[in-house]
This record gives sequence, C-alpha cells and structure tokens, in this order.
Amino acid sequence: MKIWSIGFRKEFLVEDDFAVTSQDLVDGLNRSSGAARVLGLNLDQTIAILTVMREATGRTGKEVGKKVAA
Repeated sequence: MKIWSIGFRKEFLVEDDFAVTSQDLVDGLNRSSGAARVLGLNLDQTIAILTVMREATGRTGKEVGKKVAA
C-alpha cells in the first residue's frame, strides 16, 4: 500500500483502488497542473480526472496529462 503525504492530507490511496500508479499521477499532474489551475480545479478534482482518463483509455500518465492540458 502506498501512502503519500500531501500538505494537510494524511493519506492518499488512489493507487490501491484504481488502475493507476503513483508515477502516472505525477506525470499527469506535471503536464496538466497549469491547465487545471486555470480551470479552477483543486487537487482532488484533477487527480480524479487523470485517474478516470487513465483507466478508460489505458494511456500513460504523460499522455493523459497532455490531453487534460490541451
């Protein structure tokens, strides 16, 4: 089980429940964080979008992040 500490968060367990790796999320966030900020998305919403897109398409985190930013 992977547990991440992100600021005020105690646990972050997306990797355990969905077909996404922590590296996929890091890659996706690196590519999409600017666009997510412009859209007014918070971290939870951005991670949810990346996770759903990763599971639905089977693309890598980098590819999914690129599409969110486009």
